[in-house]
Amino acid sequence: MNRLRVANLNLWHDSYQREKRVSSLVKYINKYRIDVLLAQEIFEYKGDSVLNYLSKETDLNYSRESKQDSSTGILSLFPLREESFVSFPNPSLPYREFTFAGIERECHSIYFGSIHFAWGGRNELQRIHEAMALNAHVERVKKDIGYSATIIGGDFNTPANAQSIRYLKGLELIEGNSAYWSDATEKLKEPFITSTPNNRYALKTGSLIGFSYPENLPERGIDYQFAEGYAHAIVGGALEAKVCFKGGLFNPPPSDHYGLIVDYIC
Repeated sequence: MNRLRVANLNLWHDSYQREKRVSSLVKYINKYRIDVLLAQEIFEYKGDSVLNYLSKETDLNYSRESKQDSSTGILSLFPLREESFVSFPNPSLPYREFTFAGIERECHSIYFGSIHFAWGGRNELQRIHEAMALNAHVERVKKDIGYSATIIGGDFNTPANAQSIRYLKGLELIEGNSAYWSDATEKLKEPFITSTPNNRYALKTGSLIGFSYPENLPERGIDYQFAEGYAHAIVGGALEAKVCFKGGLFNPPPSDHYGLIVDYIC
């Protein structure tokens, strides 16, 4: 059985200790032999996009990224094709785009999306609109191109009981519309925690956005990977998952978020 290893990580656009964090990220990518990285909050690094820098320091030589605020991107071991961007203009939020692109793997083709939902507890309605739009986009692409599987991942900025996540998992209808995505976090053998005050950079972010005692912030799982449809025992089905980029193995951690590494049937 062939496997494809996919990671997702919000890279954290803050400039604090950026060189050390990028060095750590390079080591993680090479250590875990990641095939595809779905990245959010891409920043400029040494006069270029950090994705372009990573492509030179790892085997992930192909990249696509949006050029908007809250940017998203895909870094891949394999050539990328049919790139597209789904945008979400909102006057009260930074302009957002999700990045999509496909790869060919032997007799299979797989479509990827790097996702960054709106931030903020009161922005769930915006996240619902984003979930519906990305699902509609994937449905159109599936009809027009016919990929074997679709995998999305990123920073969804909300826990699993939120309406936007429940909609994606087929647990809730929205305006009579339904979706069904398989959640790779179900393959975790550890707690699903990607945002935690145990991360030194999460403490810094908490302070920057106004929390007086960020060490008391709750631990949450808000960074996901999903495969479209009932993706089990088929191409695109998750086999194993782990929370990664936590520091410890390589210090410091690359970001104020942790991310997932998921092995899929390919």
